[in-house]
Amino acid sequence: MSATVANISRALLKKVQDLGAAMSPPVVVKDSNLRDPLEQATEDECIQFKFQLGKSPQHRKGQIEMYVGYEVHCWSKRAEERNDKKTDRHMVIASLIEDALQELDLEVKDYAASSSHPIIGCLQTLSTTLHYRDKSNRIFGSSVDYSVELPQSMQAVVAVSALLNQGV
Repeated sequence: MSATVANISRALLKKVQDLGAAMSPPVVVKDSNLRDPLEQATEDECIQFKFQLGKSPQHRKGQIEMYVGYEVHCWSKRAEERNDKKTDRHMVIASLIEDALQELDLEVKDYAASSSHPIIGCLQTLSTTLHYRDKSNRIFGSSVDYSVELPQSMQAVVAVSALLNQGV
């Protein structure tokens, strides 16, 4: 089961990386393990991929039906901090990602099994939702007003639920 989960995550990450690379200008895709994926000094924007696995119901041996949930976080610096002064870049990136993932039928291959990479199932998108949020970072120090939050980046999140069908 864990090999299947790794293969699903790998296939989805590859798909999101392909989508980011195809954008103009290309947008870097990062791992969800990073606490703050947007490097404030060098990047104006980035995409962060977060994978989760839902609970799957009982099945007959040799059959798998997994519910998968994942999020694609689209980060952008605020307009005053960007060189191009664009205010809506995070929304544009998220909209493109959501459009691409809405009707996704993705073949998931088994990269651990052999060099031929047999297909283990088809991941089909069930639903997508898009929401926006500000990411705020507090600044701490001896002479800082602790009640003030300084927003540093904008974020749009595409939440996706999907189903992996696999049967013998």
